[in-house]
Amino acid sequence: MTLKIQKTDPVMIVLLTLAVTFLFLPAAAEPANDNKGFVILSGALFSSSDSNYRALYGGSTFMPEIKAGYMVYRKFYAWASFACFSGKGTLPEVEEEITIKRQLISLGGGYRHRLTTRLDLRGELGLLYAAFQETAFTETYKGSGLGWKLGVALDYAFWKSFFLTLNAGFSGASHTAEPGKLKLGGFQAGIGVGITL
Repeated sequence: MTLKIQKTDPVMIVLLTLAVTFLFLPAAAEPANDNKGFVILSGALFSSSDSNYRALYGGSTFMPEIKAGYMVYRKFYAWASFACFSGKGTLPEVEEEITIKRQLISLGGGYRHRLTTRLDLRGELGLLYAAFQETAFTETYKGSGLGWKLGVALDYAFWKSFFLTLNAGFSGASHTAEPGKLKLGGFQAGIGVGITL
């Protein structure tokens, strides 16, 4: 079995440019409230949009994620996140084990709307960099793709600066390889806990 992976180094240049932009953006804007930022730790179930992936590794995978955000202007904020997961499957033709590891890095902007004194609704849109490493027959294939991520979350403040969050999102990214295109995005839904700074 032969699989050729194309290099996608230019996406790293894009991500570094965006990262520098987000580092300097908070200094140029003045938040409209006392809570200038937040950090969230969450766990989600991720379901790939690639049918071949689901056939090999199953319908859903647990995915931990860490996200940080900073209010930049009124109700708007910049955010960045990192998530990763792994999976195991079996190639049906030869009964050979196959494993995969994925890392998802996202940068973007969001809007927070206060529903009540304890409840906030957030909407987010950002850029996604998805990398993978797949191993089968003692050979390892690596690749990555650049795409987008859309998300929504409901935050409930339960104690001082801490809050619970329910979140859902959908992402789209792909990597071109032989014999075809690999879809790296999918749907996710999870729960987490966060702290405002």
